Amino acid sequence: MLEMEHAQFVCEVKEDLLQRLTRAEAVAHRLLGEGLLSEDAYFSVSDAVGGERRAQELWAGLETGGIAAKDGFYRALFHCQPLLYRELEKERVMRMCGTNGGSEVDRLERRREELRTEERKLKLEREKMERERDELERIRKEVEKMRQAVRQETEQLQLIREKR
Repeated sequence: MLEMEHAQFVCEVKEDLLQRLTRAEAVAHRLLGEGLLSEDAYFSVSDAVGGERRAQELWAGLETGGIAAKDGFYRALFHCQPLLYRELEKERVMRMCGTNGGSEVDRLERRREELRTEERKLKLEREKMERERDELERIRKEVEKMRQAVRQETEQLQLIREKR
């Protein structure tokens, strides 16, 4: 299932992917080693001049390999061009979640930062409230001591009045 998902995603972002692919020969070598790319396709990639042309030759070789080759291509990016893979995987997941990529990713990241800021504010507010609660508890204890002292003095005054 994931194999098909990767293959479909690679097809959807083909144009952007081919422009951003800088290590087409390394990817082709890896795919050749996994049996997902023919030797002819590998040599076409190796013989091509320029990065974009190599990427196009690699794609042509993937077309004949079907879903397995495109999935292997996606997985090979993890090893050969990890930053590109990470960006693509982020976009793929965002698409799965129903977002539309770039602007939505930015919006979600801003929202996450807003929530973190709000969380910090709430934490500070909670700490302030805990300090205030502790202060109120201290004051309550003092008031209770004063009440106790007033009761004792009142009792002593009553005893003195009764003796008179």
